[in-house]
Amino acid sequence: MRNGMINICSIYAGIALMAYACTPQVLPSQKEEQATGKEFFSIWDFEEMSDFKFSSNSEDLSYSLDNGNLFLNSRADRKDLSSIESLRGDFLSGDYEWRVYIPNIQAGDQLSFDCGLRSEGGAELSFSVSYGLQQLREDFELSSDELLLCVGSGAKPYSLSYSAIYPGWHNLHLKLKEKDSKYKAVWTLDEQDLFSISLDYGPKERAFSIFSSFGYNPSGGDFVPRKDYQCRIDYIKAEAYVLDSLPEESVTKELSFGISGKVPLGDGLTFSLFSKGKNYPFTSKDSRISGEAEEDSEYWALYPYDASASISKIGINSCLSAEIKAYKTVDECQYLSIAKAESDSFCFDDLMSRMQICLNESLTEVSEIIISDPSGRSLEGSLTLDLNDFNLYTKALSDACIHLKPSEGQFFTNGIPYYFSILSGKYAQGLELQFMRGEDKIGTVLLPALELSAGECSEMIVLSIEEEWEEIRWDFENNINGWYYYTHNPSSGECYKLENGCVKIWTNANSMDRNKLHTIRENFGEGIYTFRTYVSEIAAGEKCSIGAFIYADDSHEMDFEIGYGKAAARKACGAAENEMVACMTSQDLPFNSTYTPISVGWHTLVLKLDVVGGKYRMTWLIDDVKIKELDLRYGPEIKFLISVSVENLEFMGDFQPTHENYGLFDYVSYKRKL
Repeated sequence: MRNGMINICSIYAGIALMAYACTPQVLPSQKEEQATGKEFFSIWDFEEMSDFKFSSNSEDLSYSLDNGNLFLNSRADRKDLSSIESLRGDFLSGDYEWRVYIPNIQAGDQLSFDCGLRSEGGAELSFSVSYGLQQLREDFELSSDELLLCVGSGAKPYSLSYSAIYPGWHNLHLKLKEKDSKYKAVWTLDEQDLFSISLDYGPKERAFSIFSSFGYNPSGGDFVPRKDYQCRIDYIKAEAYVLDSLPEESVTKELSFGISGKVPLGDGLTFSLFSKGKNYPFTSKDSRISGEAEEDSEYWALYPYDASASISKIGINSCLSAEIKAYKTVDECQYLSIAKAESDSFCFDDLMSRMQICLNESLTEVSEIIISDPSGRSLEGSLTLDLNDFNLYTKALSDACIHLKPSEGQFFTNGIPYYFSILSGKYAQGLELQFMRGEDKIGTVLLPALELSAGECSEMIVLSIEEEWEEIRWDFENNINGWYYYTHNPSSGECYKLENGCVKIWTNANSMDRNKLHTIRENFGEGIYTFRTYVSEIAAGEKCSIGAFIYADDSHEMDFEIGYGKAAARKACGAAENEMVACMTSQDLPFNSTYTPISVGWHTLVLKLDVVGGKYRMTWLIDDVKIKELDLRYGPEIKFLISVSVENLEFMGDFQPTHENYGLFDYVSYKRKL
């Protein structure tokens, strides 16, 4: 199956279920017709960006030009996607070539480089290079250092062909011939023919733009890209025919317009002004915008300036970023405003709505809110504004979601309002908000149906999550079911008993007893561990500790150890004469130990284990007061047993106890979020 091309006439994109068809039938050779249109020739060597518009799904993602090459970028752990497309959309038959450097793509990363021709009607003739889904790689017997190349037609007919390609420099050549008023397409890789097909349309039905794109592609693998990537385009060449005559050199002049309405009026802001089908940057000063453009019978303006925006008979095409900011004042929210010139001025209409949200105390350390429309409507991506009715239409470039982050600081602040811009309109199924702490999802809220009006701000929406918890609790009323007794000194016998609804553990006088109860179950992880514990009075200097801890092995243990303590530890933490000291320790990874005074009597000791960024974070609390917090070097791959103890330990005093010492445990519980 590896040798030669497989032509696929029916395939579900992005999945491995395929129906194979034989090689498409090629029409008998015949004399080619006179090509439609006017001759056109150009080599774009990217000494500068001309005749192409750049777009991306992120406001901080850009291209670069260096030594006659165009570089497109994709960043680790991001769904970055950027593309260039020719300003002309009237290309017909001809020879089209891309000289491209394909990077080595890590196994499974969802990334692709695509280039080819596309038309407004949705027809696309393309090359696509990716790592490929595992089933496809197996079907085509790719080696570990090969990538998957897919070429073909996206419609009329839908037909694809796959082959292997190595990373590195390649010449991708697409030849579009005209026969019997229809197109025939031929794909070539480095002068080797790959695939050809006769299309169901011709120049009367379809003209094309030239495009290249690079970035996230869910059909390219199994993982969001895990490293930074860069592809390099040396040149794009077109020796073809076009519908229009060759463009005349444009003549521009200085123009100036007044501005008002729903648009910022500050100085130094940049607007897109559309004239003769072109996009010109205009700058604001004293409530006017000025710049050079061709004179036209009508002008449209868009704020903010978008270098990739274009205008056509259908409308204005721009892009909504997937990554936006939430601000503490509504005036800081980003605008998207449009206006048509009346006389020498623009009065702008705001195309977006503002939402006002506030996170209550149930949502702490939220670093990102992912907002989506359950109906499937895209809230980001390529945007078309219909100039007849001002309706907005979007097509996702990323995941159709807004990724909302605070404009200041790492986390949203609880209890204060935040404002952000969102597409206006009716949301019949409401909006879904996912709250993230780094890479961890901490909750979801589904807002009911709502309608957001352009240029207006919603009423305050207070967001909260009702967490559901599972709890296991051991009350030690009549038994120690689920627990196991262990002693380091079997000759002392069993040093525990049930007493008044508690379990009592003790050590014998004049011994170095170490006596414990621990759970039989050893697979506890993230959650809240609570120990209701009676701290008895231990005589000055005696080496005895009342313990409450979780344990996997000697390198993975977090604990409370409570006793009289050595003189240096007592002095360092300021313990009074009648107080004990509580030592809170991570035994390794990292080792960390802290002392605090604690009174004799009943206390609630809590070990709170969270997962943050894939690693555990341990918090120690005594009677609902947080004493310390520590980020650990390991995460959910480590599981624990739960233990309580009374032990005569060297580090908790200065001499062997001369008294029987004890601790009482009313209950132990483990709670985790469902």
